[in-house]
Amino acid sequence: MANTDKSNGSYKYMYLMTAGICVAVAAMLVFFVLALSRFAGRNESSEPVSEAESSEASSAVVSEPSEETSEASRYKYLDSIRREDCLFNNSDVMNGKLTVVDGKIGYPTVSQTDMVRISDKKTPDLYGLSNTSLFINEEAMKPFDDFIVSFAGTTPKSGIIIVSGYIKPESAKDAKSAELTTSYSVKLGIYNSPYKFSDNEFSYLKEQCYKYGIIRRFPDGKETYTGQESDNSLYRYVGLAHSLYMNHYNYSLEEYIDKIHTEKVIEFESELEANTAYVVYYVPAESGDTTSIPVPEDAERNPYEISGDGESGFIVTVKVKI
Repeated sequence: MANTDKSNGSYKYMYLMTAGICVAVAAMLVFFVLALSRFAGRNESSEPVSEAESSEASSAVVSEPSEETSEASRYKYLDSIRREDCLFNNSDVMNGKLTVVDGKIGYPTVSQTDMVRISDKKTPDLYGLSNTSLFINEEAMKPFDDFIVSFAGTTPKSGIIIVSGYIKPESAKDAKSAELTTSYSVKLGIYNSPYKFSDNEFSYLKEQCYKYGIIRRFPDGKETYTGQESDNSLYRYVGLAHSLYMNHYNYSLEEYIDKIHTEKVIEFESELEANTAYVVYYVPAESGDTTSIPVPEDAERNPYEISGDGESGFIVTVKVKI
């Protein structure tokens, strides 16, 4: 019996040991399988993590682009324009529709071939001229004619006339008359009429001129910026893009030029033209005789103009179809 008990005890002991070993092996197998699955899971997810890391790296690179890319990426319409550099003479800083001329720095260089005699191009009978030897830049002629004809239709027999057009620099006696050396400006007057420019009948001129690409050169309340007293009679053709913007924000020409200098790029959609936006950007004049200015490669698709600012650089205006 004793032997049998011992034998039974031995079997029990061996059974317990075997069971313990099996449990341990099973636990190790489970741990190993879990480890493998977790390792495999990591490998399976490693590609997305790597892509995310790559994306973050790319974002970091994009946040520090070249100067040109940084400028383009900030603007909706500028970014769509392919541009190339062209050289322009620095002397043209004094020329163009946006030039601020007060006689202190210099005067524009105006070609006679760009001028037209107002008496040859005006609509007959609806307004007068102080004389038949008045000239204006050809580009400004039709806008001014349309503008004054439109006004004459609202106030019949107003007696409105064009007193002055382009004058040569030697004829400019002060800052206001220097404005006429641009060839884009006219001075209006009233002839043989009881009206005054301060009358309500003449409010049309200052309120509606922007629709024709024209601005009142020295508006009310802008003396601090223009350095001149307000004037109801002196108007400048600047082009529709600029007159729209200045009218919307109630800017004088000086304020508008300062805005462009500060912002470097302005873009906006036209209120008066369907599917049209404008991009306006400033390029400071470089040292030397010329300045490299980026302009649209496709001028037919994106027509552009360049004007000097009268002081430090050039303003490029691009018309964009949207």
